[in-house]
Amino acid sequence: MYEEKIADLIKQVEYENVRSISAEDEIERMKKQITDLQVLLQQNQVEISRYHEALADTTKMYEERIEALNQQLKDERAYTVRTEEELNSTKKLLREYQSSFEINAEKEIDELRTRLQEACQLHETTVNELRLLSVEYKNLESEKTTVENELHAMRKALRVEGRRRKEAETELHNIMKGVPESEDGFEEKTPYMNESMNKAASALCNQQTLHKPNRSRETILSQRNTITKICEEVGLEKILSLLESGDLDVQIHAVKVVANLAAEDANQEKIVQEGGLDALLMLVESSQDTTILRVASGAIANLAMNEANQVLITNKGGAQLLANAASKTDDPQTLRMIAGAIANLCGNEKLHVILKEDGAIKALLGMTR
Repeated sequence: MYEEKIADLIKQVEYENVRSISAEDEIERMKKQITDLQVLLQQNQVEISRYHEALADTTKMYEERIEALNQQLKDERAYTVRTEEELNSTKKLLREYQSSFEINAEKEIDELRTRLQEACQLHETTVNELRLLSVEYKNLESEKTTVENELHAMRKALRVEGRRRKEAETELHNIMKGVPESEDGFEEKTPYMNESMNKAASALCNQQTLHKPNRSRETILSQRNTITKICEEVGLEKILSLLESGDLDVQIHAVKVVANLAAEDANQEKIVQEGGLDALLMLVESSQDTTILRVASGAIANLAMNEANQVLITNKGGAQLLANAASKTDDPQTLRMIAGAIANLCGNEKLHVILKEDGAIKALLGMTR
């Protein structure tokens, strides 16, 4: 009976040997797949190099895990060989001492059976981990494909956006041929002041009028109609986006249109909401072109007619930017626009302290001198 049991156990060990060999073959196939995957990853595009690094790190981690599992399988095989040797030794002992050591032999067999069961469980765990690794690699491949598709779609969207922006610039450049090219190529609105400063405001308006070329009402109305037509055909959002254009002529035309639109109360709120104020402040801060600096300052002066815009301009550091702009130019017309913008901000008594701290009052006095 014990010999039959031992024979059965030996068959089970041999069966486990076969399964272990199959598992090792499967590990070899997985390692080959990993090698193929690494070669494929090396051929990918430069744009997804960071994903290569992540996949390489993950592959390295999984290779280490597989090597550990492979070592574990080798240990298991060695353990199985040792178990088989122990079984052979037990069989020999059973034959020699069958009559006197039956109880001890039974206990040893039970222990061997338990150890074999543990070995089987360990093998099943190893196989399951290998399957999980295979699934994870497939998920990584799927994720890589998804990322490549997203990058392709993003590049396509950028190309479309570039073409759309170029078309918009061309369209605006063609339409804006009707915008005046003179020094006063935009309408400057009369500055706003408090009731207590009406006389000073009138004097300032009269003084500015003396410096501006005389334009007939028909010319102003014609210019307004041209600007309105441009805004309707192109759209305010597109015009504001062209304030960042790399083409200087397009940028100058765009800022002139925005300045004229800012002369109308109905347009001021929409210009601010669409980010026009931020774009104008950016031009005042960074532009080296005298025309852009002059017209942008005039546009800010027009927006500064509104009390809410006055607070917004000051909070965004506009007074300090205007003061800095006054210090880097000696063009009289540009200084007149900057002075007009600061004067409009001075119409709000709540801002006097901030204007003084930001250097706007000092800049205004400097321009007066």
